[in-house]
Amino acid sequence: PKRYLLGGVDNWLFNKEDEDTESTDRIFHDQGPADLFYQQFAAPMRGFDYNARQGNKMLLFNTELRVPIVQYLFQNSALGSGFFRNLQLTAFSDVGTAYNGSNPFSRRNSFNTQILGGRGESNNTNPFQAIVINYRNPFLFGYGVGARTTLLGMYGKVDVAWGEENFERNGPKVYISLGYDF
Repeated sequence: PKRYLLGGVDNWLFNKEDEDTESTDRIFHDQGPADLFYQQFAAPMRGFDYNARQGNKMLLFNTELRVPIVQYLFQNSALGSGFFRNLQLTAFSDVGTAYNGSNPFSRRNSFNTQILGGRGESNNTNPFQAIVINYRNPFLFGYGVGARTTLLGMYGKVDVAWGEENFERNGPKVYISLGYDF
C-alpha cells in the first residue's frame, strides 16, 4: 500500500526530516526497498518537519485566508512590479494525521506503538523485546502567518508556523518554498 509521510510543505528549501518518528511498522509488515517507491508526502502540514506522522492512511485539512494587501491599498493605480502586484498576506491552519489500522484512535497504530529492546536496538545484544503502547492524540495542529508573491517569475512563499502535537506547542518554524500557489 501507498505510505503517506505527513509534515512540511511542498518544495521546501532548507527542509528537515523528523528523526524522532519511530519506524515501528515491522509490527504491521516488513518493509523492503520497493516500499520507498510507494511513499507520498502529504503536505502542507505546517508547524512540523517532514515525516512527523506516517501511515498507509491519512486525513488532512488545510485552510488559508489570503489578503492581497497591495491591490487593496492601490486599487486604481497600475503596478508595474509583479512582486508587489501579487503580494498576499496569509493566515492558515492545518490539521491532520497519518496512521495504520482501522482508525487513528485504534490501539495498534504506528505512532502509539514503540518497540524497546530486541532486534530494534543498534547493538542487538538485548534478548528481550517489549512493545509499549503509549496513547497520544493522533492529530497534529499547525497554524501561523505567511506571505506569497512572485519572484523572478516563480511563485515564492514564506510561512511562520507553530505546531501542536499531543497538546504541546512547538515552534515557531520558518518555511521558505518555491512552486505552485497552494
